[in-house]
Amino acid sequence: MIDRVVRFVALPSTKAIHDPRSVRVTSCLTGRSCLAQVLDVGPHHTDDDGYVYGDRRPRAESDPHSNRAGIDLSEAVHQALGMTEDNGEVMWEWV
Repeated sequence: MIDRVVRFVALPSTKAIHDPRSVRVTSCLTGRSCLAQVLDVGPHHTDDDGYVYGDRRPRAESDPHSNRAGIDLSEAVHQALGMTEDNGEVMWEWV
């Protein structure tokens, strides 16, 4: 139920859970954006600090066992962005 109500994301770094900042997530398709808290780790890795805090691409992009995603969105974020597909492209930034 929390997934439908709370705007949160998962990022692939355990450090991100403890970061007090929010993230702004923007849908590349709809152009809509919203703020969210980091409340989970993933989707496929837990120590991808170079992606979350640096300028590297997510390790999931080269992982043959993943869906190539560097962020997971709660249902509330997905809806706020007006996304209709399961795996649409988004951009995100710390705010």
